[in-house]
Amino acid sequence: MKLFRRFFRKKAAVLATLYLVVLTVTAVFANQVSPHDPLKVYSVHTLEAPSQAFPLGTDNLGRDILSRIIYGGRVSLRVGLMAVLIAAVIGSTLGMLAGYMGGWVDQLVMRIVDVMLAIPGILLALIIIATLGPSMNNLVIAVGISSVPTYARLVRGTVLSAKEREYVEAARALGSSGLRIVLRHLLPNIFAPILVLASLGVGVAILSTAGLSFIGLGVRPPTPEWGGMLADARTYLRDAWWMFTFPGLAISGTVLSANLLGDALRDVLDPRLKQ
Repeated sequence: MKLFRRFFRKKAAVLATLYLVVLTVTAVFANQVSPHDPLKVYSVHTLEAPSQAFPLGTDNLGRDILSRIIYGGRVSLRVGLMAVLIAAVIGSTLGMLAGYMGGWVDQLVMRIVDVMLAIPGILLALIIIATLGPSMNNLVIAVGISSVPTYARLVRGTVLSAKEREYVEAARALGSSGLRIVLRHLLPNIFAPILVLASLGVGVAILSTAGLSFIGLGVRPPTPEWGGMLADARTYLRDAWWMFTFPGLAISGTVLSANLLGDALRDVLDPRLKQ
């Protein structure tokens, strides 16, 4: 209960959480919430400004922007959450393996991580997409793999510190196996920093997804996606401000909310920050 009270004292984090909940609900129930079919073309309403029929206007093909943003939230959340899950599972496994085993295993894992860190994350994702080809699943893999080094380094450092604690030494003296020590003693102690990093990582993953779609290496048209919508709006910056403003606000609001939530979780879960 103390954790919840500490969290709800942070008004910005509460608003961010509310925003993410509303976004998730509208994305899940997009069929019921969306006022129009996101792929339907209204040829007589091309580049129409926001109106009662189309609250956020229409694009160059006459498609409803509000409906496309709602359905685009499905893509962004799916890619963001799945990419973070992939990165957290693979990165945490590598980090725990390197931190607990030490020796040549640690050296091998961390040299691989160093090579990955030497390549900017977005460039690494571009290389993976260029190799596998643009698609939804490949986008998830690319964004997820590019985030693995961050989790690996965090978990390794945490495990190196935790495995020297008295309770780990006691478990080892009682004959507990390495796997039992990792699962029963080390994993619960590294869960909080992983959760914080994951909440921050969702925003990064959504931003990377939008960037890759913007340059044509993400979700393929006509599937609505926020980055792809921004790409479509490039030609109409002067004539149709609503085409790039609302998808841009959707990206900014989601990334900002994820970051605020991550910061709040860090403040709540990190014992060094407790008053």
